[in-house]
Amino acid sequence: MKEIVIKIKTVQYDNATKMSDVIELTTEAKYFKKNSSHYLIYEESELSGLEDTTTKIKMTGSKVELKRIGKHDSEMVFEKDRRFESLMTTPMGNIPLEILTNRISFSQQDEPFNLDLEVEYSISLKGLFQGKNVMKIEVI
Repeated sequence: MKEIVIKIKTVQYDNATKMSDVIELTTEAKYFKKNSSHYLIYEESELSGLEDTTTKIKMTGSKVELKRIGKHDSEMVFEKDRRFESLMTTPMGNIPLEILTNRISFSQQDEPFNLDLEVEYSISLKGLFQGKNVMKIEVI
């Protein structure tokens, strides 16, 4: 397992207001590779609004799985042109979540170690939000 520092940048475009919001987080993470899958594990913070939550990202080929465990449980699966439905657990209750992945870009090299992940997807939180997100993760 490799200790790394990652920068996560998420740009969220709201379809209703036509406005965008940017969230950037730099945090320590753990990286490891098992079989043909790459894993990132990190703790969320108040900045992301998901404090007391651990996020695990699994990257396998053209598929990315994101699982959050803790105060804000959720699971998302990203595969190009595939729809995924789930529930997001919040202190206010469960919220139906639907995503449609538009694009995935992933690269990793060992020497010197580097990792880049970018996922572009449409998202709907039933009754609360509908828009497009771009999530970028890179080792710094």
